[in-house]
Amino acid sequence: MEILTPAVIDPCCGTGVLTVAAEDYGYQEVLAMDLYDWGFEGRSGIDWLKVSRGELPARFQTDDFTVLMNPPFSLACEFVDQARVLGARKIVCFQRQAWRESQDRRTWWEDNPPARTWVCGDRAHTWLFHIPPEDRKGGRFMPSAWFVWERGHKGAEIGGAIWKDRRAA
Repeated sequence: MEILTPAVIDPCCGTGVLTVAAEDYGYQEVLAMDLYDWGFEGRSGIDWLKVSRGELPARFQTDDFTVLMNPPFSLACEFVDQARVLGARKIVCFQRQAWRESQDRRTWWEDNPPARTWVCGDRAHTWLFHIPPEDRKGGRFMPSAWFVWERGHKGAEIGGAIWKDRRAA
């Protein structure tokens, strides 16, 4: 379990899964936003990739916030870059493991190694949330991981596996 800063931004909150999880863990300053309105109480119509620091609420205009996100796969690098531009102290990004495998992203990964990578030992059961529950047939289990960047991290990347039953590997 990563310890987040007191202030947390979920820039692509979708239906609010990560926002609610952060709040359930006791984080009280959680800012949810998304480009689209997926029915969650976060602010919609906000394009994270175009947000400037001055557009964020005052509490998030410091260098002491975490970006907790599950961005669109095709834009994940850009979402991490934007979190850095805005001054995030910590970035925690949930993605398919395939995100790290592409030759197209190789240079980006070499220039932006995470401090930690936590592989999900149990494959995540993921669905694009625009697919209604009644239309979700069969399984969609993806090998996924949490990628963590932390300002000031020095040294080798740390990794491990996490499991739903909370046993670390």
